[in-house]
Amino acid sequence: MSLRSLQARHAQQILGNANGVAEPVTYRFKSGAADRTFNAVVKRLFLEPSTPQSRPVKVRRCDVEIVRDETVGVLATSPGDAILLPVGIGEVAAVCRITRVLSQDHAQIVVQVTEQ
Repeated sequence: MSLRSLQARHAQQILGNANGVAEPVTYRFKSGAADRTFNAVVKRLFLEPSTPQSRPVKVRRCDVEIVRDETVGVLATSPGDAILLPVGIGEVAAVCRITRVLSQDHAQIVVQVTEQ
């Protein structure tokens, strides 16, 4: 077994496991492809100013760890894609725009999303 396939297997077991820290999210493709629901790890961040100069307007952000897989995750992200997830624990899922890819390897993609 190669290191890449081992990474992929571990990512599916850890990131995709709803009995652990993962939770269901829905990935919405800008291309119009069907939405895909899968488990991902969501790290909720504090409110941050939308720009350094604007203090009153706050933006809620999350980092989302996604398995790199065509069935239980996504293989790649595209500008304009979004993820539906509860931004706060116990809240109703909201559309969150992917603002940037933080990291990626052969097993996972970590994106930062901003609540719209």
